[in-house]
Amino acid sequence: MKKVGILVFFGLVLILTACSGTSLESVHNNLELRYRRNATLASDGSYIAITVNWSCPRNDDDILCGASHALDDVLDELGFESAVRRRMGETRALDGRQTAENADFRVSWTFHPNDGLQVLFENN
Repeated sequence: MKKVGILVFFGLVLILTACSGTSLESVHNNLELRYRRNATLASDGSYIAITVNWSCPRNDDDILCGASHALDDVLDELGFESAVRRRMGETRALDGRQTAENADFRVSWTFHPNDGLQVLFENN
C-alpha cells in the first residue's frame, strides 16, 4: 500500500509539472528557426529579450527584420492580448519603461529612436 501511495504521489507531480503551462524556453524553441536568432533566451531560461527595428516593413521576411515576427510570435504564444502589441507600437522614448502582464508572464519594453524597441519577457 505504501508503494502505491508513493507512485500516486510521483504521478501527480509529473502531471502537475506537465500541466504547469508554457515555459519561456519552450516558447523560444517554438519560434521559426529564421526568427529564433532575433530573440535571446537567458542561459537560465528566466527571460527572452527581443530588439525590434521599426524601420522594417512588417511583411518583410528579411532576417534583419525578423525581430518583428519573433515579437508577434512570442506575444501570441505567451497569451498576451493584441492591445499590448499596439501599446508597444505607440511607445515613445519619453514614455520610459512600460509593462503588461497576464496570469503567467510579464513583458516590459522601452523605445529609443536610435536603438528601437527593447522588449523583455519574464515569468510572472
